[in-house]
Amino acid sequence: MAVVDSFGVWENLGVVRPTFDWQILPLFTNSPTTALRIIYFSEVPEAGFNARHPWGYLRGVYFSGSSYWFDRNWLRLYPKDEPEILQYPYPPDLMNDPLPQRQYQVKLSDSRYARRLAIDRRWSCQLLEKIDSNVTYPTQEPAPEPASETTRIFRLFRRQ
Repeated sequence: MAVVDSFGVWENLGVVRPTFDWQILPLFTNSPTTALRIIYFSEVPEAGFNARHPWGYLRGVYFSGSSYWFDRNWLRLYPKDEPEILQYPYPPDLMNDPLPQRQYQVKLSDSRYARRLAIDRRWSCQLLEKIDSNVTYPTQEPAPEPASETTRIFRLFRRQ
């Protein structure tokens, strides 16, 4: 079910509880947009995210025909009380027509410190993908606006 707010329309990709192995979100993305909203849930509700929690990683998995690729660029996730909006663009070498299908994976950090924190401070996250918006992101080139009639006339007089 889609969520609508002042930023646009968001489609739910699923909820996952990260472990020390990659956990895949169940749904494929529907559009080539790069904006994601992540909502974190603490399994110790009385503490919230005021106490330290183990951080996690997010990466993309791309499917095209019979082959698949794992993205080398991982985003580090720090659980917090408020939702977070991230941009996760397609890798430049995969920006061809048609775009491959994409899913996301989440896992906890493997560091010793994160492993100690993960004993009693687990968390889950929900991923939402932006599917409809009039916002232009910095990774996209803005569409040029057509010149007005007065600008065209001014250019004609300037050339003469």
